[in-house]
Order: sequence, then structure tokens, then C-alpha cells
Amino acid sequence: MNAERHTLKPLPRLLLALTSLMLVGTLEAAPLKILIYGGTGNIGQRIVAEALQRGDTVTVIARYPERAPLPAADRLRVAAGDVLDAQGAARALQGRMW
Repeated sequence: MNAERHTLKPLPRLLLALTSLMLVGTLEAAPLKILIYGGTGNIGQRIVAEALQRGDTVTVIARYPERAPLPAADRLRVAAGDVLDAQGAARALQGRMW
């Protein structure tokens, strides 16, 4: 049996880190600029809401941004894109400062 070593890719590590910060709740940090794939899903919506409440600027990449069930906010941008389309994500992020 060939045992493969599994490591988390950068995006899941980022989401895990954000979730950890939400759970700790006691860490004070400067506002962040956050990119979230899956921000329109059940868990993603909660992460977006928490980030906005903290004062972060959030960009959500969604396949269908017009259907995004997210609150209107000055610090929230929903862009069209797909996690499997790197060029589309690059276009969605054009002009954004990170």
C-alpha cells in the first residue's frame, strides 16, 4: 500500500486560520483584506459576516455573484469567478490592492 503524504493547500490553510481566529475571539488585529472562495455557502457566509463585523475588507469570488445571499456593505465586493479558473480569478482581482 502506497501511503501518500497529504498537506493542506494554501486556500484551505487560509480558511482554517480565519476559522481559528473566529473561534478564539480574543485576538485583536488590524483590519485585513480578505479573499474568500465559497463565501456564498453556508459556512462561507458566516466567515464573511464575521470578517465584516471585525472591520475587514472582503472580496468574495462566486460563480454567480448576482445570486450571492450576502449583505450589502461598503467593505464587501462580490466578483464572478471559479476556484478552478485561475485566469478568471486574476481578472476578478485586477485593480485591487493587497
